[in-house]
Order: sequence, then C-alpha cells, then structure tokens
Amino acid sequence: MSEPNKEAEEVKRVTATVCFLVKENQVLLCLKKKKTFGQGYLVGPGGRVETGETSEQCMVRETNEEIRVIPTSFEKVGKIRFDYFFNKVPEIQEVDFYISREWKGEPVETDEMKPEWFDIDKVPYDRMLPTNQKFIEPMLHGKKVNGAVIFDEDFNPLSSQLVVSA
Repeated sequence: MSEPNKEAEEVKRVTATVCFLVKENQVLLCLKKKKTFGQGYLVGPGGRVETGETSEQCMVRETNEEIRVIPTSFEKVGKIRFDYFFNKVPEIQEVDFYISREWKGEPVETDEMKPEWFDIDKVPYDRMLPTNQKFIEPMLHGKKVNGAVIFDEDFNPLSSQLVVSA
C-alpha cells in the first residue's frame, strides 16, 4: 500500500488587514514584538479578520488594539495574496492594505508593537519582510497594488505578480 499523499494536507486560509498611518511626508511603522508571524520586522498594525467582521472593522479594531489609535478616515490601497509556510504548515493569507490620514489618539508602544515614524522616502525596507518594498512603496506614493507573492518553506521569495495602478 502506498502512503497517503502528504501534499493533500489542509492549507490554512486567513483573511487579514494592515494599516499604515500617514501624516505629512511620514509613515508609521511598528516593530512586531510578539512571537507570531512577522516578529522582529517593521510592519503596519493589523491582523486577522474575525467571523462576522468586515475588513474595515478588523483594520480599525487591530490598529486600536496594537497601537491605541482609531483610524477615522482611510482608503483601501491594495489586496495581496501571500502563499507561505508558518511553522511548516502551508498558509494562504489574503491581506487588505489601508492608508489612514486621520485618526483619534496617539500611537503608543504595547506588548505587541513598538511604533516609529519614518520619512516616506527613507523607509527602511531592509527591516521589513522580504518583497514588501515591491508593494508598500507604490502604496505610500498614491498607487493601488493587487497581486500575489509566493514563498518557499524557508520564507525565501519564489515569485511575485503585482499589478500597480493609479
């Protein structure tokens, strides 16, 4: 008898959001402190959409939970599908990206995130997850980005197909 096909394993599917706060010519990025996906990298606040929650509601909730800010005006600037492995388990994550230029509160450090402002033209992409510059830079410069990024089991980028539009 042959062994079961290991490639038929269940792929974990997640819907998530990321928000970038932008003021004047600066963007807020956060050092991810928690031992979850993205730890040690600069990211925007965000997280997984909960059952019964819209993408926008998730983005507002997660931004408030992670840096104590409530976005009040925002625009969806992209949707990217990420295929990767987390703890050796294949995962597909579809992420809606938002930019907020108006919010209530001031960003503060929490157990999960340490926020820091950067000039939009001097974002330290080398401190972000691989391939992020390809889609975050156009978003921060007023473009919309949609597409997909695929990583291998060691989180090396294999391919990216991104469409940038005005």
